Amino acid sequence: MEIVKTNNGGNKICFNGHMYVIKHLGKNKITWCCMKASFLKCTGTMYTELQHDNPVEKNPHYHLPDKEEIKVTKCIQKMKDQVTSSRMINPVEIFTENVSQIETATKDRMPTEDPVKRMLRRQRSKNCPINSTMIEARR
Repeated sequence: MEIVKTNNGGNKICFNGHMYVIKHLGKNKITWCCMKASFLKCTGTMYTELQHDNPVEKNPHYHLPDKEEIKVTKCIQKMKDQVTSSRMINPVEIFTENVSQIETATKDRMPTEDPVKRMLRRQRSKNCPINSTMIEARR
């Protein structure tokens, strides 16, 4: 079981080839629903403890596990982490380096380069805004 960030900064869990997002946060446990619940009407659900321990799948999924989609999600998350931690590395370099390290089957599922670079630039500007003193120094 692995935890990755959603686009909104929340958590999603990758477990047995499926991805889950939080559906309900209770006193003793968290209820997770399949990420494809609205798209494919999947009823796959899972429960964990509040510390994300002891996952228990409850309802079955209406689709097969997709390990390649999980690899793509983790690769994109890794790129986002790199772009926010270092302002010196260009998004093109981050994309090229990460894509060169993944398997061919995963590369085929990756979004094209331009949208990923755009997303990385937005991620950088959102988390590391340029302040006015840096703008003045450039002039």
